[in-house]
Amino acid sequence: MKIGIDFDNTIAKYDKLFVNVALSEGFIDAELSDYDKIALRDYLRKQPDGETSWMKLQGLVYGQYMSDAELMPGFARFLMKCNVRSYQVYVVSHKTEFGHFDTNNVSLRTEAMKWMTNKRFFDVEYLNLKRDNVFFANNRDDKVAKIAELRCDYFIDDLPEVFTNYGFPPKTRKIIFSNNVKVDVEHHVDYVSDWQGIDDYIFGCTSVADVSTWFTAITNLNVNKADEMPRGGNSNLYKINASNKNCYAAKVYPDKSDNRTSRLQKEYRSIEFLQANNVTNIPTTVISDEVLDLGIYSWVNGEIIEKSDLDDLKQAVDFVQKLYDISKSSNAKYLGCATEACLSANDLVTQVEKRIDKLMSVTTQYDVLKHFLVDQFIPLWQDLVEYAFDEWPSSSRDDDLKVEYQTLSPSDFGFHNAIRQSDRLVFVDFEYFGWDDPVKLTADFMWHPAMNLDVEDSLYWEKSMIDLFSSDPDFEQRLHASKPFYGMRWGLIVLNRFLPEFIANHKLSVTKHDGSEEYELDGQLEKAKNYCNAVMEDFSQVVSR
Repeated sequence: MKIGIDFDNTIAKYDKLFVNVALSEGFIDAELSDYDKIALRDYLRKQPDGETSWMKLQGLVYGQYMSDAELMPGFARFLMKCNVRSYQVYVVSHKTEFGHFDTNNVSLRTEAMKWMTNKRFFDVEYLNLKRDNVFFANNRDDKVAKIAELRCDYFIDDLPEVFTNYGFPPKTRKIIFSNNVKVDVEHHVDYVSDWQGIDDYIFGCTSVADVSTWFTAITNLNVNKADEMPRGGNSNLYKINASNKNCYAAKVYPDKSDNRTSRLQKEYRSIEFLQANNVTNIPTTVISDEVLDLGIYSWVNGEIIEKSDLDDLKQAVDFVQKLYDISKSSNAKYLGCATEACLSANDLVTQVEKRIDKLMSVTTQYDVLKHFLVDQFIPLWQDLVEYAFDEWPSSSRDDDLKVEYQTLSPSDFGFHNAIRQSDRLVFVDFEYFGWDDPVKLTADFMWHPAMNLDVEDSLYWEKSMIDLFSSDPDFEQRLHASKPFYGMRWGLIVLNRFLPEFIANHKLSVTKHDGSEEYELDGQLEKAKNYCNAVMEDFSQVVSR
């Protein structure tokens, strides 16, 4: 297999760099600093002599400032997967020797090669791209001729014009790397918006051999045995038995192509913070690689908690107490908010309504979903909103909860993320860790679909949290006002399986208008209905107090 890849805006990412250079070199003023690359280009081209300004800026970015370019998220994994399968990878770039209007004569090709060297492209023990497989062309015709000469099975480029060139080899599959609206290109063109999509398209899935290669690349340890562990809804987990006779957890995180906070960075730094504050019943960090979005941790031996008991609940309360105590330490203030933190009534309502809108956008395909949302969920939700804003303490209705009443939270806390050892529970999964309202932690613990607490356990947990956070005079009132909201929120979370991005990555089925079933829904709609019924029951109890 031979795979050819363009360089600029396909491997090297310049989105932030273009704006930063435009600011520093005086092409734009600070009020335009929130522009993206496309908006910046369009703005400059509308100015007097704008095309020249844009070409000058390109020359600076691809030359003098090339070292500050980012690597496209997910590309490193893709390249390593090619190595595992002995696929030949070629970089073929339309890049002149020098930039337009560059009086300093900075070689764009030399800077590109320096950038690849610094990113360890040519390191045999890392990305292992051959230097001789990198080609630069003076014009598009020469680039297409090189692609034809190499006889690539695939070529990946962000510009459709490459594929419409008369000389483009007809047997080479075309992959356009773009988020933009599709452009008409003849013959077998696939549009993919990120490297994860290309990865899925060409390889289908990540193999144990892939993860073993990544593990060795960042630890310098050989792998004796590797096993993929049962997958949850978040990152993929592998158990690695290494050549030093130790056992490790290798966690493969989603790449950062959606521009959200890196889950790897959040979890790894959070565990380091907890370790530094003498929290011992958690995994320990070993090493991480943000290019590969791979974190290595100590392996936690023990058993999954099938049924919790009172001792488990007490240990969970103790862990929350530890987090609350640590929240008061001076270095805790540098940690960010938990993922989807809810620090006010407005935060919570906004989050839920965004989820409603997202699901409503796909109801044209799924009648059953539309009927549930329109006939059952939304009317109940509207009743709750009216009630909650009357009952919610005014201090955190519109404004964020005061910092002194916030706590550090795993934001996905429960026995589904705990391992039972002979003498203790070890809590795992801190991908969403950060500051939050302890009410959210309390309610999520009770509502999470993996928890299944009985009435007695729920009452014990709720009372324990009310006692623990008693310094907050509004905690109990806020909990009672928001608890039904969080149940509704979970009712929407379990419906994520209707969303295209979830279906694409899981073997599921849903019933469409014509009655056909492409993916199996696995009872998620029934779970959402159960949440609504439970919320109505809980809501009636709250109102009667």
